[in-house]
Amino acid sequence: MGEKALHLRMQASGSLVISAMRALYDAEWIRATDPAGAADAWRQAEQACTVVPLRWSAAYAGWRLTEALLAERGARDQAAAALRRCHTFATTLPAEPLLAVSTHISHMLAKTGTANRVELAQLARRRGVSQGAG
Repeated sequence: MGEKALHLRMQASGSLVISAMRALYDAEWIRATDPAGAADAWRQAEQACTVVPLRWSAAYAGWRLTEALLAERGARDQAAAALRRCHTFATTLPAEPLLAVSTHISHMLAKTGTANRVELAQLARRRGVSQGAG
């Protein structure tokens, strides 16, 4: 592939990614401001992310689409289909179990001398660690 063709292909791909990200943003905005109208926005986001392909984002959008369809209380068949697509995406993604979280908590318990997560949270509150700190 020539340099010009590669450049054009990268531009087109970048444009698709931007469109998919915009669709996700729009769907999140609608979910926050007008949940009753969210299903169409999530459907568009799922399709846009599938085309790129952004598989993680497509699975997320499919999950949110399912949630929005179920909230409409009349689209169970569509919700089931969306959930099946979402499950297919999710099970084909390269992911590891979330063992790192429990390991991280174990390390914090050992370093602070606390016995469990409740004591750890109480210690954090006493020391003024905010809930949103990450």
